[in-house]
Amino acid sequence: ARYNTATSNLKAHVIACEGKVAPPEQAITSFMAGGHYNKGLFRLWIDLWIARRQRPYTIVEDPELVQAFKVLNPNVVTVSDDTVSTDIKEIHAVSITHVASVLQKHPGFLHISFDGWTAPNVLSFLGMDVNFCDDNGDLVNFTLDFTP
Repeated sequence: ARYNTATSNLKAHVIACEGKVAPPEQAITSFMAGGHYNKGLFRLWIDLWIARRQRPYTIVEDPELVQAFKVLNPNVVTVSDDTVSTDIKEIHAVSITHVASVLQKHPGFLHISFDGWTAPNVLSFLGMDVNFCDDNGDLVNFTLDFTP
């Protein structure tokens, strides 16, 4: 019987991979042009940043911020404030089922709290949170609702 030696296997592997690997010049050019930019992931992180840090949707159209993104990656695609609003509503809709699932599976107690306050600009707010300890003893908090 004929057996391949380690060297012949290595040669076959190199031949098979040669067509798949970009030459070094192309890899450097790709890196200089922005590397591994992912439009969808960029949009997700922008949406999460705006929602979590309570930034106005219109911040994505700020000329200086857009220019900063372009400096970091010339291929960046920014979206409108309407798109961000739609994205955040969609993320919220998807999150509801996840939060409900986590709360239903939790074997311990859930603490639901309400908090109402008036801001300095005389707007009143009411928030509803649920708190519990996970299996590691870490406090977990979800804001269930928030109404101005």
